[in-house]
Amino acid sequence: MLQVGLTAAIDELGALPIHCHVLDGNRNGHTAIKEQYDLLGTHRLLPANVLLVSDRGTFSAEHAGRLRRHGHYVLCAVLWNDYRALYDANEATLNWADAS
Repeated sequence: MLQVGLTAAIDELGALPIHCHVLDGNRNGHTAIKEQYDLLGTHRLLPANVLLVSDRGTFSAEHAGRLRRHGHYVLCAVLWNDYRALYDANEATLNWADAS
């Protein structure tokens, strides 16, 4: 089994693959996403303020913090049971807006 990390730049014209990273299937998603991000940084493929999107298998607080420290944003799905208490504690202070 293989894991493949594919990074694409996406705009109104569609997706353009810019980097691919193949790992053995025995790695977990947290290791794979860190290696992918480190390689993207080494090759200077990430502009400031970029939004990186990945699945919940790669999400960790460490990953979100790493991206934030380097001026990037992250959008990942998370397990609701892991973050429900945090949401419930802050629900009254959240500001929602319609998506464009």
